[in-house]
Amino acid sequence: MKLLRHMFETLAIALFSMLLPFLMAWAIIWGRNRTGVDADAVWFIKAAGTVLLPFGAVFWYIAVSHILFRRRSSYFIQFLVFVGTVGLIALLLKLGVYNLS
Repeated sequence: MKLLRHMFETLAIALFSMLLPFLMAWAIIWGRNRTGVDADAVWFIKAAGTVLLPFGAVFWYIAVSHILFRRRSSYFIQFLVFVGTVGLIALLLKLGVYNLS
């Protein structure tokens, strides 16, 4: 039973990480208006997205390369996707597109 619970927890974290790009777009676009949206939920999505979005981008890269291109993804390209996503987040934070406050 414990193994099954850990499998579901791991799957939930992976799915949440893959959904983060869409949730981040939602939080950035509609989080500014905050009409009918809880401010704590928008803050949570922005904070979780800032930390986990690079991992979600790597998950998406792996999935797309396996499903569409029918090839394995190299570790170097995965690293480049991770670093590129971190750089994009840093750029968005520096330009003020979104903030964590």
